[in-house]
Amino acid sequence: EENNIAASIGIAVFPYDGATIAELMRNSDIAVYRAKAKSGKQYVFFEESMNAEVIRRVTIEKELRRAIFEKQFVLYYQPQVDPENNVTRGVEVLVRWQHPEKGLVSPGYFIGIAEDTGLIIEIGQMILLEACTQYCAWLNQGISLEYIAVNVSVKQFCHPNFLPAVKAALADNNMPAHCLELEITESVLMDDAKTVINVLTELRQMGVQLSID
Repeated sequence: EENNIAASIGIAVFPYDGATIAELMRNSDIAVYRAKAKSGKQYVFFEESMNAEVIRRVTIEKELRRAIFEKQFVLYYQPQVDPENNVTRGVEVLVRWQHPEKGLVSPGYFIGIAEDTGLIIEIGQMILLEACTQYCAWLNQGISLEYIAVNVSVKQFCHPNFLPAVKAALADNNMPAHCLELEITESVLMDDAKTVINVLTELRQMGVQLSID
């Protein structure tokens, strides 16, 4: 059996990056964080600018955990219109973060950090469930739509809880699977091939629609 081992290395140099062992260890850890963020398998020397970036990311992660607990995320629904007859066939879900200090925040501010920390799994499940609930509420009000489209990240798609979350969102709302469209990016197809194929197969068997962005 062949094993391949790779490492991410952070380097802090005495005395420029710290006068004590504690300072050097802290700053080398920050450099490791940057090396991993660059896909790993490399070494990175500490730079003072990294400190501010790490603090920013840690702050956003802390705020995200609070946002999940307090349900600060807001969904908007963008109509998808058939150009041939000008009829709205469905809607696409857009997520925004109602930040208590910064106001309405777009995904560009937090999605990357949510994916790096794994928080995207819980956020994605909340979005999926709320979207399906809203879709069925519209149907009950006589608003007829063919489907609702939800974007799914790579980490969310390949996570073991993804399929159970999809099934639960449909079952909890008694929603037909074909009314849900999951939008995935091409990068999903380049991830763990076996996992991706298994998930795609089961979604297709369930009747869920798929589209590739």
